[in-house]
Amino acid sequence: MSSTHTQNQSKGQNDLQASTSLTLASLLATIAAICISVLTATLVKVEAQITSLLFGVVGFVSIVTAALLVDWVLDDCYKIETLERVKYLNGGYFFFSLVMATIAFAVMVTTHLAVLGKHGFFCNFWLTYTAVAVSLFLKVMFRKDYNILLIILLGVSVWDWYLIISHMDFAKIIQNFK
Repeated sequence: MSSTHTQNQSKGQNDLQASTSLTLASLLATIAAICISVLTATLVKVEAQITSLLFGVVGFVSIVTAALLVDWVLDDCYKIETLERVKYLNGGYFFFSLVMATIAFAVMVTTHLAVLGKHGFFCNFWLTYTAVAVSLFLKVMFRKDYNILLIILLGVSVWDWYLIISHMDFAKIIQNFK
């Protein structure tokens, strides 16, 4: 009796965690969509660079967190293997993963264009934004938790945001507020 009760409690807790994680993921994806809308409205307005940067970071963190939460549910609650993920929900999870990676890429590109214009876009940044999107896609598609993908995702993301901030003209931004 005790072992059945413990199993039912564990299943109930997993269902609750899965439900909570999926709800959070959908909220975070919505936040990311709002951030992209704000970013496109502020494209290349010097007085809006700080706002664009803030919404870019919030949108990016939201979409990555949403993807990682759904990945966690499939990893720990439902234990869906890598090959099963491709077919999961009739291929819907594969496309979900692809869309999440594309949105992460789009948030970074839109933030770059809103904050820096076209400055340096088609050299260093294009490759690193692509590396972030590919590592996010692979991270959520693999069942086994490959920490190297998470390290690449986080490392390159932090580097990208550092590059964007380091190329901002803060003197011009401050001057526009006077």
